[in-house]
Order: sequence, then C-alpha cells, then structure tokens
Amino acid sequence: MNVIQKLAANNNWNFTTMKDFDRSKISDNTIIILLPTWSQKDIRIINSMKERINEIGETVYLFDIDEFTSDYKIQQLFPGIIDIFQTPVIGLFQNGLISRSIQGEDVMNF
Repeated sequence: MNVIQKLAANNNWNFTTMKDFDRSKISDNTIIILLPTWSQKDIRIINSMKERINEIGETVYLFDIDEFTSDYKIQQLFPGIIDIFQTPVIGLFQNGLISRSIQGEDVMNF
C-alpha cells in the first residue's frame, strides 16, 4: 500500500486509478485530489486539510498524479482541471461539472 492509498484509507476516502475510475461516479460535491506518492510535503498539506475536505466533499477520490502521462490525460478524465504546474491538485465537482480547481500551496485556501 503506497502513501496515497494509506491517506485514503485513513480518511475514509477512495483511492483509484485512471484506468479504473468511472467518470459517472462524479456527483454533487465530489472532490478529486491528485498528488505524487513521493511528495511528503503534499501528503502533509492534504492531511492538514482533511477536516475542510470532509466538510465540502461528499465523496473524495485520490489519484497518484504520476500515473497520468500528460496534462491531456488529466483533462480527458477531469475536464476543467487544466494547466497543472504544481501539486497537490484539488478539483471540486458540483452537478458533475468542475466548479473549482486549485493547485500547489494555494490548496490551503480551499
């Protein structure tokens, strides 16, 4: 079990992969979090935000961002999450559409 899988399990969130994710699972107040397994800083940031994430998100999905070979692959799965320059990346979907996307240390203001 990698650190992202542990983070998901410890917070009752869902860890999934690009290949296994069913886009139809995105519903009201779904939060998508993309982060690399190797970044302890990103893990700490998300851990520090878990209460806020649980307040907003009815469903939370975590992904290993390194699984995606390009931003295009992310955009295909999650339209509206574009121009990724920093991790972690958080997307909030409402009514099946992205309503907010934020990345890097700015996620602390989510």
